[in-house]
Amino acid sequence: MGLRAIYKLRVRKAYMDPALDSRLRAQRTLKEAKVLSLARERGVRVPRLYAVFTSMGLIVMEYVEGPTLKEVVGSPSWQALAEDAGLQLGLLHAAGIVHGGLHDFKHGGRGRGGDSHRLRPGRVLLKA
Repeated sequence: MGLRAIYKLRVRKAYMDPALDSRLRAQRTLKEAKVLSLARERGVRVPRLYAVFTSMGLIVMEYVEGPTLKEVVGSPSWQALAEDAGLQLGLLHAAGIVHGGLHDFKHGGRGRGGDSHRLRPGRVLLKA
């Protein structure tokens, strides 16, 4: 295919009952995939999903080139990137998505359709 990808694998917790662990990993994987899809539909720049394997706890998504926001803090462009990260978070919140932590906000070069900044929410919840 020629697509650069990254994966997120939820690993088995040895201390947890295997059936419960399997069920929780599948549920959390599916939930994260749904939230990423919803965020993308609402205009948040998040990585494209390539594949989701709930039974394995595996998500395969677009790899985004470039440094993270954390890596560019203090550089000449960091304030504009921080503002953009804030705008993306605002779009998440407007979509009813609450994040528990942001893992990455990557800044790559310009791609198809403009900015290639991508936000990957960590622990996420949909507001009721």
